[in-house]
Amino acid sequence: MTFISEEDIIKEVIDEMRADRTGSILSVVNNGSNSWTINVDCTKDIVVGQYINVGATAVKVTAVSINISFTVKSSTSLTGSTTWSALAPYFFYGQPIDISAEIDRKEQLQHKNYPAVVLFEIKDIELPNMDSPIGSIPRVQMFFVDQYDPTSSVIETLYGNVVDRMHQLALEFIRKIRTRRLFYAQNENYSLAKWSRWNVQIIRNGKNGSEAIFNNHLAGVELNGNIPISKNANILCGNC
Repeated sequence: MTFISEEDIIKEVIDEMRADRTGSILSVVNNGSNSWTINVDCTKDIVVGQYINVGATAVKVTAVSINISFTVKSSTSLTGSTTWSALAPYFFYGQPIDISAEIDRKEQLQHKNYPAVVLFEIKDIELPNMDSPIGSIPRVQMFFVDQYDPTSSVIETLYGNVVDRMHQLALEFIRKIRTRRLFYAQNENYSLAKWSRWNVQIIRNGKNGSEAIFNNHLAGVELNGNIPISKNANILCGNC
């Protein structure tokens, strides 16, 4: 028997969203000073500051000409590259304090972690009766977040550059699960909340006051809801 957990199924959806953000490279131009122009037929929703793979090399995007090209920085030659792929959305699951610590460790190693989908540890899973086609109904709390520029206080820019983009990412996630056979979409329900400034306040035992984690200048959208998962997600299979 191969068991697939609720969080594993959700992770598969995020992986599929990331896989959709790939494309062919039409040509590569060496601009000098480690700057490269990557000419493509579609730039998807990639924005300045994100990381992509050009061939097998992870590079930072420094400019985007929509559906024409990326400009990236790389000390490694990108000549001859034929494909590009996004590294985001990243996915993190678990207790808030553990996720925050993992992200902080990766930041110190010069890894990019955003935009990200953060799924807090699932605490409420309803198990329908045996006759139901639904195997489980996890209650999820998810956050679709990206970093904003802390030097800018213009709320319109914050919403246009980050919150609205993360709202679209959350809606893409909902569309994805509605088309996958492992989800029982007839019984789903969701609510969305926008966060122009997002972090998490925790209270540690034995300490006064609270402490903020995810304090990385984040904004985005919170998704709460029940996601019914088909009983077919976990089936006894003699060859599994």
